[in-house]
Amino acid sequence: MATRDISVVVVTYNSAQWVERCLESVRDYETIVVDHGSTDGTVELVRRRFPEAHVIEEENLGMGGGNNAGMRLASGRYFLLLNSDAWLVGDGAEQLAGFADHCDGTLALLGVLAVLGRDLADHARLAGIDGADG
Repeated sequence: MATRDISVVVVTYNSAQWVERCLESVRDYETIVVDHGSTDGTVELVRRRFPEAHVIEEENLGMGGGNNAGMRLASGRYFLLLNSDAWLVGDGAEQLAGFADHCDGTLALLGVLAVLGRDLADHARLAGIDGADG
């Protein structure tokens, strides 16, 4: 799975204290940061430390509105909607995209997934998702 297939959207509002770890974890992906009027230096930090990230500054339209704005700009086949206080671990995005590649077109959304000692296929089998074996 090429990293260009995945675009990451992060919505921020006064997230300076944790957004750096979030963005560092997705540095290999196209990243869109949608800021909703931060006053704590979030935008400045993102522009200084992550110049490759696309930054959208807009009024606070809520998480859904921010994610939609980011997805409109994104060029990937898949979108990872990541909270600013969360971070990607290992090859989690590739696992999610690989799983989506093997679905028959009925998969509309992969939600929040915490992988604790199991791979994505194990979680899918436990959830009863058909085709989870590849």
